[in-house]
Amino acid sequence: MTRATPQWRRVLDLAIPESCANCHEAGLSDLGVCRPCRSELAVAVAQGPRRWQPTPAPVGFPPTLTATSGCESLRRLLSAWKDGGRGDLDPLLAEVLTVPLAAYSASAEVVSARWREERVLIVPMPSSRAAMRRRGRHPLAEVVRRAATEGPTPARVIEVLGLTDRVRDQSGLDALARQRNLTEAVLVRRRHRRLIDSRTVLLVDDLVTTGASLAAAAAALRRAGARAVLGVTMGATLRKVAAGPGAD
Repeated sequence: MTRATPQWRRVLDLAIPESCANCHEAGLSDLGVCRPCRSELAVAVAQGPRRWQPTPAPVGFPPTLTATSGCESLRRLLSAWKDGGRGDLDPLLAEVLTVPLAAYSASAEVVSARWREERVLIVPMPSSRAAMRRRGRHPLAEVVRRAATEGPTPARVIEVLGLTDRVRDQSGLDALARQRNLTEAVLVRRRHRRLIDSRTVLLVDDLVTTGASLAAAAAALRRAGARAVLGVTMGATLRKVAAGPGAD
C-alpha cells in the first residue's frame, strides 16, 4: 500500500526529486522511481503490448495497442508525472511508450505506408489550455518525441490537434459525459490539415479509460483525410475488457 506523503516532501520533490514517484520511499534509481518499483513496472510492460478496446467502445474508437493494462504503479506514475511536476519520469515513460510504438512497425498500415515511401505521423493527444498553464508544458508531447527517436520506424511527431474552448476537464466524468464533452471538441488545426491528408497516423495518449478521447481525436483526424488512424497508449484501466489477445 502506498504511504501518505507529507506536504513538505511533495514540495521538495517538485524542486529536487529524491523520493520514488510511485511508493514515495526515499532513494531513487536514475529514472524517478526506486528499483523495486521499476522492476514491478518492467514486469507489467514485459507482458505487452496488447490490443485494447473499452466495453462498450465509443463509436469511432481506433484499433489500439497499449503497453500495459491494469497496472496501478503506472497509473500512479502518470498522475505524478502530469500533475505532480515529476518531469524526471520522462525517460522512463518514454521507454514504456516505445513498446507499442515498436509493435506497430510490423502492422499492415505502417508497412503499406513504407511501401508508398510515406513517413508515418505520430500525433499526441492535445491538452486543454488550462492544463498547459497549470503544468507549464505538454508532458505527453515531450515523452512522445523522446520515444519516437528510439523507435525502429521513421516517423514524424507533430502536434496537429487542438481543443475548442468549450471542452471540460475529463476528470470525474463518466463514459457518456466524456463522449458528449468531446464530440467535435477535438479538431485538427487548420494549418496542419494538408499534412494529415492520406497519411497513416499513430495517435498517442497516456491512459485509455472510456476511450472517448481517442475516439474523438481519431474522428477529427479522419475528417482531415487521414488514411488510417491507430491508437497507442502507455496504459489501460482494467474496468474495461480487452478486445483480444496480446500482440507480439
